[in-house]
Amino acid sequence: MAYVGVSNGRLLAVDIKTGKLSWEFQTDGSKQDPSKMLKSDGSLNNEAIYARYFGDYQDMVLAFYRVFSVGAIWSSPVVDKGVVYFGSTDGSLYAIH
Repeated sequence: MAYVGVSNGRLLAVDIKTGKLSWEFQTDGSKQDPSKMLKSDGSLNNEAIYARYFGDYQDMVLAFYRVFSVGAIWSSPVVDKGVVYFGSTDGSLYAIH
């Protein structure tokens, strides 16, 4: 298996022999989507993220906060004894078995 974290708060488990998605996990932040940054299909809603982006620093910070609110997975997953561990921008450390 290859484990891939995604900015929309999902961890994907991909079979490396077939290239097919084996399973996926959704972070709590992604499930809650407090800032409504995800589209109905689960992809990031760039229009909402950058709705007020005028190129200044404050707007850039707000855009990052909006992505963080969905529990983006930017860390490298670690596997130990069949358990997949990874951190998320929703402030959680997950252990998936």
